[in-house]
Parts: sequence; structure tokens; C-alpha cells
Amino acid sequence: MVRASVHARAIAGAFLIVVLAGCRVDGGFLDEDLFACSVDRDCGEGWGCVRGSPYATDFCAPSCDAETCDGVCTTAGDVPLCLRDCRIRDDGTATECEGEGFECIRISAERDEGVCYPVSSCDSSAECAAGEICLADFVAFAPGAATDHYYCVPLDVGEGCPARSQPIDIGGSAPLCLATCNPPDSRCPPGFGCLEQAAVFSDEEVVCFPGIYGVPCSDETNCVLGSCMDTGASKQCTVTCDEAARLAGGCANLPGLASVVGALGFECDPTANGGEGGGLCVTRSSIGFVCTTPESDAYVCERGLDCRRLPSAEGEVRFCTRDCEIDQQCIDGGNRGAYCQHYARGGFCFPKGAAGAACEEDRQCLGDRCVGGRCDGDGL
Repeated sequence: MVRASVHARAIAGAFLIVVLAGCRVDGGFLDEDLFACSVDRDCGEGWGCVRGSPYATDFCAPSCDAETCDGVCTTAGDVPLCLRDCRIRDDGTATECEGEGFECIRISAERDEGVCYPVSSCDSSAECAAGEICLADFVAFAPGAATDHYYCVPLDVGEGCPARSQPIDIGGSAPLCLATCNPPDSRCPPGFGCLEQAAVFSDEEVVCFPGIYGVPCSDETNCVLGSCMDTGASKQCTVTCDEAARLAGGCANLPGLASVVGALGFECDPTANGGEGGGLCVTRSSIGFVCTTPESDAYVCERGLDCRRLPSAEGEVRFCTRDCEIDQQCIDGGNRGAYCQHYARGGFCFPKGAAGAACEEDRQCLGDRCVGGRCDGDGL
């Protein structure tokens, strides 16, 4: 059975962005100077510690709320922090950031929004050091996405990733080092959203994933694509269904979390957002993906599927499925990645296994070939 921790590590793809800094507080030397910190108390009363690693030094910024912040007020963590904002102009230049060492880095590939962050900006990997890659290389797949004013992130080239990050293989020359979060503390560098749902199944730190469509978010700093909106079950980086139809012909065609995790779908919920804009595009779990309802709305099943608790080698696991009698009842839209498994209490749809997965019959494998108790091949 697929475990949430495996899904989190298997997520590949897309692109990332990270950015932040401090807001203006009259008379404070921290306003213009980069002041390193490890915990909030290092910064003094009324200030907190911005988590920049593994991409930059953790540094102090003033605490805030949406009414008092003159920049971007982040909401994750015990102390909401105000981050100094900036703008990228149409001619490719950006407004200047106060303080030596800060540059304007994008937090949105769709708008001119950015925040000041203590790194050097880049437009391509040619501007990065060996063992690093520019995030600009990962935005070209999104229609209309801006490709300037990003920054360099480390790769795992055999020496491991920096502290508080994990290597994630995205199919490039080396795994990318993604920052981690530790729910209920969901703080991630801006441009990333904490996959805190995975913590339902594990007490380990989970990945801060690039803020593409469908990724969980706390505020606008987490979303590179779309906006951080309340879907009714959770907050996600998303757009209205009408906007998705204009951009890509519908929610299912948007580049997002569902496009890099095969057991997730991205569909229109016409009731979300009060129905305004035709509803919102929302992430939904497909056959075989973990789910947490009714205890939690972290993972909600696609229409036509139920969240069932079923036996596995590690005890009981809860995932999305439906009742069935034959394999054909588990196939949707030409997708042949599921089969019907019978138990004493009835049949349920299960996902087919990839190469190396345990099996008893050919029909249980993506490659339709079970050899010696293991699936052989991934072809459909």
C-alpha cells in the first residue's frame, strides 16, 4: 500500500521559488541590517526569526498582523512576521531593497510581486555556482510564467543536502534540496507550501513543496502559481474554475501537484468560494491515494470514491476506493491503473503496482506482468 511519506518523497517536478525579508520599523537598526538568528528570542521583543535555510541565513523581521504590516504579513508559525515587499517592473528591473545583501526575488510567476531576501538573483543556471540550479529553469512549463528574478538552490551532488532540507529527485542531473517543515509549525520559505497533510501519517519533518497549483498554503508568500484560497477543506494555491478554463481548458489541465503525483486529481468544486468564478480548482485523491476523512479534510477523495479503512501488511490503512466486482469498474477515462481486489466483505478498487511492487497476478501490475511475486515493468 502506498504510504504518505513515500508520496511526499516521490513528488517530482515543476519549480520552486524562495524569498523574504523584514519590514520598516522606525528607529530600529534591524530595519536595514541583516541580523542572523536561530530562534525568535534572538531578535528581541516584537520581532521574530525568519526561516531562510537551507537557502539563506535565518534572519530577524518584525512581528505583524495584516493591519499593521507595510509589506507582506506571513501567517505560518507562532509569530506572524512582516516581510518587506518589492516589485518587478515590466522592463525586467526591480525596485531596490533596503539593506546591503538583499535583492528583490519573485514570489509569483504570474504577477510582479516579490520580497527582499538575502541572496543574489538569477535568470538562468549559468549564473549559479557549481552544484546549484536557478529556479528560473523550472517555470517555463507554466503558460505566461515570468522567468526572471529567481535565485539559486542547492543540488545533492553526492555530499548530501544542507540541514533542514531533503533531496527530491525531479529527473535532472541531481536531486534538488527542498526545505522541510515540521507541522504543526508549517513555516516554509516563501514560494513553498508545507505538505503538512503528510504529517497525519508520520511524525517526521515533511517537504516544503514549490507553490504550484494544488499545494497547501498559509498565505500568499507560499504560492508561485495561483493565489492562497480557502477551498472549504483546506487552503491551497489555486484559481477559480472560470480562470482555469481560460488558462488551460479546465482545472485538470493546470500544471500543479496533481500533474506530478499520479494518484491525485485537480478538479472543479463549484461550491467552493461561495460559487464565485464558477468555484475553485481543488486537489482530490484518486484510487489508492491516502485519505483522512472523516477525521480530517487533509486528503479528500475524488467524486465517486469513498475513504475506506482496509487491511495492509502494516495493519489498517485508509485510502480512496470504490466498491467493485470486476476490474473494469475501477477504470476511469481510459486510466487502466487500478484493479478490483476481493475480500470476504466485498471487492474494492486498488492501484496497480509499479516495477518491484509485490503482486500475485499480472493484473495487479502497471506492466501487466507479475514475475516471482514482483511486478515487472511499468508500461501501460
